[in-house]
Amino acid sequence: MEIRNDGIRIPVYINGRDVMVTVEQYEAMLAERLRETVPTADEFLARWVVPDDRQTLINRLHDGSLSTSALRRIREMEDYDLYDLLAELGYGLPPKTRMGRVQMFYQRQNLWFNEMPPPAANTLRAVVAQFASGGTDSLESRELFRVPSVVKTGGVKSLRLLGQPPEVLMDMKRKLFAA
Repeated sequence: MEIRNDGIRIPVYINGRDVMVTVEQYEAMLAERLRETVPTADEFLARWVVPDDRQTLINRLHDGSLSTSALRRIREMEDYDLYDLLAELGYGLPPKTRMGRVQMFYQRQNLWFNEMPPPAANTLRAVVAQFASGGTDSLESRELFRVPSVVKTGGVKSLRLLGQPPEVLMDMKRKLFAA
């Protein structure tokens, strides 16, 4: 990254050479690549919640020249999940901070939580709290079910009250990112 009188410039690798582009150009390039890869916001959400699909998408976006983490820093969006940055760039969706997304999720899914067994609801709340502090990656960390607050609520055992834990978590992620 380079700061000039005419604004911030970001190095990217285009057509075999390093080029400095403006933040606006960088955002346009990233948005175009995102829409080429995933044409709709619904498809973006569907891919985002599947770890392997999300990683493939992120790798495609980075492709040696574009870095979403640099853009998050430049736009001062550290409190936002990468999902929100990309959804805004690619599809014009209003971004939400991680905490704002969690609050919206609880508002929209209140009935869902009230209908499930309390141990499962408490475990899912503990999992969602991990998202609030660390974003998408924390939902898929190998350490998730070792986090004291998740262990205290019953962890995987509690989720089994709702079905297969991976399916329960996938359903929760869809609801969270749709909030």
